[in-house]
Amino acid sequence: MRRENSKPLLDDEMSNLAHYQISVKASMEEMFDDSLGKTNWMITSKELVKLITLFLDDGLLILSIDNDADHDKIIQKIQSLNMEI
Repeated sequence: MRRENSKPLLDDEMSNLAHYQISVKASMEEMFDDSLGKTNWMITSKELVKLITLFLDDGLLILSIDNDADHDKIIQKIQSLNMEI
């Protein structure tokens, strides 16, 4: 869901590519699960936006937030929704 009065920073093609890149990064994280434990979440901070990836039992939840937003607070709120993270 997009915030009212906001416009996408990426067109459809670039958005799909960004999601693909995130899924590749997430797959690479699995290589370290045996040694370091399961990845709970990862964040990419860009100049204009932060991308949060939450690892769920049945897939990924990918969010974009304002660069100055408190990502820790947002992640904690999502995790408190009793989702399998």
